[in-house]
Amino acid sequence: MSRVFLSYAMEWLAVALGGLGLLLGILIGRSWGVRRRIELAVQDAETSARTDPQTGLWNRRGLADRYNRSRDGRRRSDWPVSVLFIDVDRFKSVNDTHGHPAGDRVIGCV
Repeated sequence: MSRVFLSYAMEWLAVALGGLGLLLGILIGRSWGVRRRIELAVQDAETSARTDPQTGLWNRRGLADRYNRSRDGRRRSDWPVSVLFIDVDRFKSVNDTHGHPAGDRVIGCV
């Protein structure tokens, strides 16, 4: 093989490797973006599983999780833990008369 051929071959090899490096960089960047979107979707799903979508207040699962964390923390620190449930009398009539959006606002205020 001649030196000229080897010189051209080395140049083409350098160009090909540069292109592969660029392609690899693009793929890595895209995978990071996809990973971040997946992390945000998981975080959103976890939040949705623990809160009421209308009011943003904890649902039963959210309350149970918070209670368990408080209970576990109490075992380590001897801090008292209290739980308060509020029953709003005749609340169904608020929803029936004024609609669920109004009822959700009332719950948010309580």
